[in-house]
Amino acid sequence: MGESGHRYKQNRFQQLRGFCYAAATGSISKAAKRIGLSQPSVSQQIQSLEGEIGVKLFVRNGSKIRLTHDGELLFEMAMSLVEQLEHLDEQFKQRRTEVDEGRIEIAAGWSTILYVLPKYVEVFRRAHPKIELRLHNVTGLEGLERLRTGLVDFAVGPLASVPADIEFHPMISYEAVVITCPGHPLARQKKLTLEDISRYPLILPRAI
Repeated sequence: MGESGHRYKQNRFQQLRGFCYAAATGSISKAAKRIGLSQPSVSQQIQSLEGEIGVKLFVRNGSKIRLTHDGELLFEMAMSLVEQLEHLDEQFKQRRTEVDEGRIEIAAGWSTILYVLPKYVEVFRRAHPKIELRLHNVTGLEGLERLRTGLVDFAVGPLASVPADIEFHPMISYEAVVITCPGHPLARQKKLTLEDISRYPLILPRAI
């Protein structure tokens, strides 16, 4: 067996595809046109397949071909497999974009779960009622670690800087505010600067 025969032996799907389209159309030239190969290439695929499985698949009479009994059996078994593989990429893309069941794991802090996520969760649940959402109440750092290790699908929360291995998509933005008690010196100022605020001790959330 030459180099060409070895190449086909390594790809049984190509062999079966050439065979099935030749069987379905009753013509090697029509099969070659359907696949986008030359007629000699499809003939080589079929001959290599016959040599490897040790049976004659076609009775040849000039340019006409007819399935043998073994050929009919193989065609019956292989055609559905070839069609499935032919459309695998298309079906995979469709299933990815039209998922209607499954589970999504989301990591977020307590305040994010209480005040930010509810409206988004409600919209998602209405659009995808069969998909289960699970919320994990964790700190920001723990949420990132769970995301990195694949324990959750998404982590929701603020990021002071975006790590190189994390893809970050902003959901909301907000204005920072200073909350003081009545009568505090800052409360009497209409416009605050960081220098003004820095003169007083602050109570802040723990950094993530």
